[in-house]
Amino acid sequence: MIRISDIMKKAKEPKPKEEKIISDEPSLKSQEPRSIPSRPAPREPVSINPEPSPAAFSYKEETKNGSPERKKETFAREDISIASILNKPASAPESEKLYQDMISLAQTAVAPAQSDYAAFDINRLVTQIEKVIEQLTVSNEKLLMSAFLSDATATNRLFCHSVNTCMYAIEIALAQGYPRLHLIEMGVLAFLNETDMVKFLFSTCQKAEFSRQEKEDMKKYASALTRIFSCINGFCNLPNDTLPHDGEGLEDFLSQKSESLSRYAKLIHVVDFYETMTHRGIYGDRHSSLEAVQEILNNKEKFEQAVIKVLIEKVGIFPIGSFIKLSTKETAQVIRLNKGKPLRPIIKIVLDAEGKKLSGDKMLDLSQHPTIYIKEEEKPLG
Repeated sequence: MIRISDIMKKAKEPKPKEEKIISDEPSLKSQEPRSIPSRPAPREPVSINPEPSPAAFSYKEETKNGSPERKKETFAREDISIASILNKPASAPESEKLYQDMISLAQTAVAPAQSDYAAFDINRLVTQIEKVIEQLTVSNEKLLMSAFLSDATATNRLFCHSVNTCMYAIEIALAQGYPRLHLIEMGVLAFLNETDMVKFLFSTCQKAEFSRQEKEDMKKYASALTRIFSCINGFCNLPNDTLPHDGEGLEDFLSQKSESLSRYAKLIHVVDFYETMTHRGIYGDRHSSLEAVQEILNNKEKFEQAVIKVLIEKVGIFPIGSFIKLSTKETAQVIRLNKGKPLRPIIKIVLDAEGKKLSGDKMLDLSQHPTIYIKEEEKPLG
């Protein structure tokens, strides 16, 4: 039997040299720490033209005393779904559409060789991030299920990774009590985590001095970073109202935001690794979530401990959408987590003990059935 005490002990205590297994059921064994492989350069994505989306903001150029003057952007939200108004999760089709809209957006915003950062549709991205926050705030399990079950191909792996990392990061940040503004900032940066711009931002946010190359990079990214944080913060929380596009003022901005950016980076680092292991990609075929958590704990000095704990509690040892084998020999799918009981989720039986598909729905809350336990995680069923 897998025990949560075994898992949490690994996050709090030094790793023992050897741990003897006294049960014939699965458990987290101590392993020698091994280095985490570095991520290779992602492949060039195929060109896909998603449907255009109305901008949430617009700049207006007006003339004052014969000189052009840029006015602040006006915000025009896209249609708000009934689910958001009623403060309840969206339907399965609506949730799937939101997930696919995020994938389409990633195809234009997250590119390995992206150099024209000014072309990012930041306004649309912020609007979509806010929709994800709304749905995860009301515990939309269907959205998290899409994130777990999406299996990437060679051409869309980077896009799926960006969307999944963003959703997992928001889920953890919600549990940690992030204010709404920080949720949006962190969600946007998690979504753009694979871009050179955000990698630069995280690597320099706590530096007191910058090299010549880093100062050149500031000029390269300043315009896009200005648009990102101006859009999120509403044009009122930035040095001198906005960052000059030649890079001046960016050093002061990084200093002011260093604490928040550092916190975002640590959270995203854990989620990025977890998502990569649990989906097809640079580590080959997808690993089980249990293997991913074990790998994180085996290398826990590389990750933020508080984030690991919340990852286990909120995303789960057995995430929403995962398939599991029970001690009854039945196969089930996790459809909801029980707070504080990551090993006792609410499940739906999909195959009986003989491997036959059930004709109707059979729901089971494992927290109410202590004699039934999870033996192992199964690969996603077709």
